[in-house]
Amino acid sequence: MRTYFLSAALSLSIIAVCAFNGLAQQRKNFKKATPTPAVAPPALPKPPATPANQPKPYKEVIPDGTKTSKGFMLVHQVGDRYLFEIPDSLFGRSIFTVNRITKSAQDWRNPLGGLCSYGNDWIGQAMFSFEKSGQDKIALKLISTTDRVTDNDPVLTKAMAGNNFEPIYAIFPVKAYNKEAKSAVIDLTDYLNSDNPIFGYLSGLKMLAMPGVFAPDRSFLNSVKAYPKNIEVFSTRTYTSGSTVLTGEYNSSIILLSKTPMKSRSLDERVGFFGVSPADYKSYDADGHIRNQANIWRWRLEPKPEDRARYFRGELVEPAKPIVFYIDPATPKKWVPYLIRGVNDWQKAFEKAGFKNAIMAKEVDPADSTFDINDSRHNVMVYKASAIGNAMGHSLQDPRSGEIIESHIQWYHSVMEVLYKWYFIQAGAIDTTAQKPQFSDELMGQLIRFVSSHEVGHAVGLRHNWGSSSTTTIAQLRDKAWVEAHGHTPSIMDYARFNYVAQPEDHIAQSGIFPRIGDYDTWAVEWGYRLLPDTLNADAEKKALDNWVTNKVGANKRLRFGIGDDPTAKYPQNQREDLSNDAVMAGTYGIKNLKLIKKNLMKWTQVPGASYDRTADIYKALVDQYDWYIKHATAYIGGMEFTPGSNTNNAAVYGFEPLNKQKQAVAFLNHELFTTPEWLRDEKLYRLSSADFSSIQAIQKRTLQQLLDEKLFNKLRATENATGSKAYDLRAFLNDIYNGIFAEVIKGGPISANRRFLQKIYVNELVGLIPVLIKSDGDAASLIKTQAKQLLVTCKSDLKKPLGKMERAHLDDLVVRLDDALYRPMRLGK
Repeated sequence: MRTYFLSAALSLSIIAVCAFNGLAQQRKNFKKATPTPAVAPPALPKPPATPANQPKPYKEVIPDGTKTSKGFMLVHQVGDRYLFEIPDSLFGRSIFTVNRITKSAQDWRNPLGGLCSYGNDWIGQAMFSFEKSGQDKIALKLISTTDRVTDNDPVLTKAMAGNNFEPIYAIFPVKAYNKEAKSAVIDLTDYLNSDNPIFGYLSGLKMLAMPGVFAPDRSFLNSVKAYPKNIEVFSTRTYTSGSTVLTGEYNSSIILLSKTPMKSRSLDERVGFFGVSPADYKSYDADGHIRNQANIWRWRLEPKPEDRARYFRGELVEPAKPIVFYIDPATPKKWVPYLIRGVNDWQKAFEKAGFKNAIMAKEVDPADSTFDINDSRHNVMVYKASAIGNAMGHSLQDPRSGEIIESHIQWYHSVMEVLYKWYFIQAGAIDTTAQKPQFSDELMGQLIRFVSSHEVGHAVGLRHNWGSSSTTTIAQLRDKAWVEAHGHTPSIMDYARFNYVAQPEDHIAQSGIFPRIGDYDTWAVEWGYRLLPDTLNADAEKKALDNWVTNKVGANKRLRFGIGDDPTAKYPQNQREDLSNDAVMAGTYGIKNLKLIKKNLMKWTQVPGASYDRTADIYKALVDQYDWYIKHATAYIGGMEFTPGSNTNNAAVYGFEPLNKQKQAVAFLNHELFTTPEWLRDEKLYRLSSADFSSIQAIQKRTLQQLLDEKLFNKLRATENATGSKAYDLRAFLNDIYNGIFAEVIKGGPISANRRFLQKIYVNELVGLIPVLIKSDGDAASLIKTQAKQLLVTCKSDLKKPLGKMERAHLDDLVVRLDDALYRPMRLGK
């Protein structure tokens, strides 16, 4: 339509020019026939020239009747253009944008676990400002907070500014000025509808999450709505990848950050809050120091002005702005009450910080047609009809202070299948309500409540605390009265799941099986959210917080935080999915329960008339749980103990695992893993489904390769260097593994197919290490060669005895492999 009007205008211009030229020609002809008059006729007036992009009068750009959305900026819709009116007071203010998918593309899911390919998935965020730039232009600049001046030193601030000039991401010509409102109008339409990191995918995420190349001809803005503190931009975007065309709907929330950032609280590694660890910025001070620092992520919970005095007297008060989560209206109704309880369960923890009714969940009013889960004013528990078995407690923070400004907790439909497997496998032996192919709504609802509470913990700033469960003993986990009163772990933020140590004869109820918001969680919220008096300066507050942690954690081990982000599991006390201060003994009890479940697997999981596929899937989950017990034990060997501390209490931060615990772990592996776990074999299920014994053999192979590894040898060597005779030295470790794997070779007896499989893996790893370690400085090469020679002699000796055909062929093969590795290079003169 606009093309038509432009063409029409152009045609009228051409007609006008032709008419003018015709009139000039007539005058020229008339001049030839008529005498020159005494007075020349007046010249025709020329219209004033208008430079390109020069601002026009406000009423011409924003005519009467324009549809205007009023917020912290006015947004005017003129035709299909969106004009933003920026008041002078907003220039230089920090503005935050978060971008999400609202409706994902049909028939496409990111191969990387569905990353950024579902409705309400986050795709990017940025902090920026609008600045006046030259004559009648406005720049959009990206703001970084990675370098900061901490002492308000004007000289240092000026020097810092000289090293941190903000990048200009876009320049917009001013369309008009509103002199009365002291504001300027710019057209953001094309930039909002383009492929850029401010209102689209984060730059670093593009290659992983963007589904192809942006197609501007099939992308457009749907609406732009302004509110007092935010502007919501809704768009349709199309991406192409070869012959594939993907179209989705997107939302960008443009949020005006507070003029004065919330007072920050520095990260302390002894309390598990999110922050960009180890640091999210460098702090420069006037004394020449540069320190890596991070602020914890937390909501701005403050008393109402009239309640501040009561708060600091120790009275419970309601916050000026509570944390409210809305339940996505798309959520299945029967689960809504459990999700709400999972949020409200945190109220007791916030009372420790001095606030009552500080956090709550609500259903959306059905009569509220304006509610939108993508509106940044709302914190939402978003339900996703997805095959992903997961939930996430995501939040957004003001980069200047760590203030959480909005949270969307995601829970996926298939998390219920994960919950079924977890509870069936870990609690099925001790809770008869779990011994069914499908749980009751009440049991599943309580499981959803637990997941809800865990994710809300993330949404209020708490990290995983994988070390919390290590503060509970085996005896306490089996003590009905104790565990039902205190819970099997002090933190719902642990990956402790359920009490798999308890045995059927302990008769422990669900209150002693389920996780709950515990002592650590309550303490962490108190430390993070309790306000300190305004009279304290920054140094005094920091000292007070440090002493508080030192005294509290020192007096109560249940308040321990064990880092929850170490995928290498090099700290045995800080492992995921484990229980107690003795994960090896916990695994022993766990396997005992798994044997009972395995025995009844068909009976408890099979639905009449259904295939065996689901039972096979649950069998695989049982094997996975068994694998966790193996991983927990393996981590002790060469492991270290890590307890975050500060110089206030002079406590040890690092320590080595005791000799007896490491030997106990090797004995566990020899007994439960390397001695073939025949109880896991299920010939009937193997005949009826795709399940087989190969998954157990894979665990055996992986574990053996982890044990016969140069990295582990170096850990053992470091321990020996540090602790001397108290260490589990490499010689003793290799002998213990050797005696377990080759028991039949050493003592005589038949060697099963699975044991032959393990022994070949062992020899392959052994001979593979000889050339690798040949130039090493430690004793590993010597010990490996000595053991290889010892095994060679033993195998040759066994070959002289009466043997079965398979045993003879196997030992003969081992002799050849060992001899080749030890002596073939010498025979070849190498």
